[in-house]
Amino acid sequence: AGEQAVFKDDKGRFTSDINKTHTLKLRVDTAYHISLECPPHMRVKTISIHGTPVEMDEAPARTSLQSDGAKLISVGTWHTTCFESSLQSCREKIEFIFVVEVDGLRGPNSDERHLLKTKLICKFYSLEDATYHNKGFSLGAIKMRCLMGGVSRISSITFADIDHTEILKVETDSS
Repeated sequence: AGEQAVFKDDKGRFTSDINKTHTLKLRVDTAYHISLECPPHMRVKTISIHGTPVEMDEAPARTSLQSDGAKLISVGTWHTTCFESSLQSCREKIEFIFVVEVDGLRGPNSDERHLLKTKLICKFYSLEDATYHNKGFSLGAIKMRCLMGGVSRISSITFADIDHTEILKVETDSS
């Protein structure tokens, strides 16, 4: 299993793109498992975090039944090996880039691919620092609302703690 990420509300002390208040707290030299939920008509093709491709599972996306409808679930792993511990009161703006395909919606290159990107404010902690989870909440999800069209973009970001995140109910293949 991957490490548990933590987030905290920094009350707007640091800003990055549309993420105005929250800091994502991560450990250096650590593997983080990432689960992506998308509506059935949208598929994540690639993800890059701070210039490093996320290793996506080769298995096909699975379906999950959520309270707001069916979702396609893709899973990957991201490693924080290229980061060092952040200095006190310092944050890093980490760029997240997603290439997604949307059924029936042409992107800028006359195919169904769309580029979505944003930056999140992050602070990195050493493996020895046992206090990184103090002053924060265990991360359950980062929800990104996307506007898709001629110029696709991420329009809002919401952080949810683990106690307020719906558990994935993955459908199993009964064949």
